[in-house]
Amino acid sequence: MGVISSVVMQLATTVVIIGALKRAGVVKIEEDRINDSTSRMLFIQAVNVGETLVCKGEEIAKDIMGSVRS
Repeated sequence: MGVISSVVMQLATTVVIIGALKRAGVVKIEEDRINDSTSRMLFIQAVNVGETLVCKGEEIAKDIMGSVRS
Protein backbone atom coordinates (compact mmCIF):
# COMPACT_ATOMS: atom_id res chain seq x y z
CA MET A 1 0.00 0.00 0.00
CA GLY A 2 1.34 3.42 -0.89
CA VAL A 3 1.80 6.37 1.40
CA ILE A 4 -1.23 8.25 0.09
CA SER A 5 -3.59 5.31 0.48
CA SER A 6 -2.26 4.73 4.00
CA VAL A 7 -2.92 8.36 4.92
CA VAL A 8 -6.43 8.18 3.44
CA MET A 9 -7.19 4.98 5.38
CA GLN A 10 -5.93 6.52 8.62
CA LEU A 11 -8.00 9.65 8.01
CA ALA A 12 -11.14 7.62 7.28
CA THR A 13 -10.62 5.47 10.36
CA THR A 14 -10.05 8.51 12.57
CA VAL A 15 -13.12 10.30 11.20
CA VAL A 16 -15.35 7.29 11.86
CA ILE A 17 -13.96 6.77 15.36
CA ILE A 18 -14.41 10.44 16.32
CA GLY A 19 -17.93 10.40 14.82
CA ALA A 20 -18.83 7.27 16.79
CA LEU A 21 -17.46 8.71 20.03
CA LYS A 22 -19.35 11.96 19.49
CA ARG A 23 -22.55 10.10 18.66
CA ALA A 24 -22.20 8.01 21.83
CA GLY A 25 -21.64 11.16 23.90
CA VAL A 26 -18.16 10.11 24.98
CA VAL A 27 -16.49 13.20 23.53
CA LYS A 28 -17.66 16.76 23.06
CA ILE A 29 -16.36 18.68 20.07
CA GLU A 30 -15.51 22.32 20.84
CA GLU A 31 -15.23 23.79 17.36
CA ASP A 32 -14.52 27.32 18.62
CA ARG A 33 -11.11 26.17 19.82
CA ILE A 34 -9.96 25.74 16.21
CA ASN A 35 -8.74 29.20 15.23
CA ASP A 36 -8.54 28.87 11.45
CA SER A 37 -12.03 29.00 9.90
CA THR A 38 -11.13 26.69 7.01
CA SER A 39 -9.65 24.07 9.32
CA ARG A 40 -12.66 24.39 11.61
CA MET A 41 -15.07 23.87 8.70
CA LEU A 42 -13.13 20.84 7.41
CA PHE A 43 -12.97 19.29 10.87
CA ILE A 44 -16.69 19.80 11.51
CA GLN A 45 -17.58 18.33 8.12
CA ALA A 46 -15.30 15.34 8.72
CA VAL A 47 -16.88 14.66 12.12
CA ASN A 48 -20.36 14.98 10.61
CA VAL A 49 -19.44 12.49 7.87
CA GLY A 50 -18.12 10.12 10.54
CA GLU A 51 -21.35 10.43 12.52
CA THR A 52 -23.42 9.81 9.40
CA LEU A 53 -21.41 6.70 8.53
CA VAL A 54 -21.87 5.32 12.04
CA CYS A 55 -25.61 6.07 11.93
CA LYS A 56 -26.02 4.35 8.55
CA GLY A 57 -23.98 1.40 9.78
CA GLU A 58 -26.27 1.04 12.79
CA GLU A 59 -29.33 1.17 10.51
CA ILE A 60 -27.88 -1.51 8.22
CA ALA A 61 -27.03 -3.71 11.20
CA LYS A 62 -30.57 -3.34 12.59
CA ASP A 63 -32.05 -4.19 9.18
CA ILE A 64 -29.86 -7.28 8.88
CA MET A 65 -30.68 -8.41 12.40
CA GLY A 66 -34.38 -7.84 11.74
CA SER A 67 -34.31 -9.90 8.55
CA VAL A 68 -32.35 -12.70 10.25
CA ARG A 69 -34.90 -12.91 13.07
CA SER A 70 -37.86 -12.96 10.67
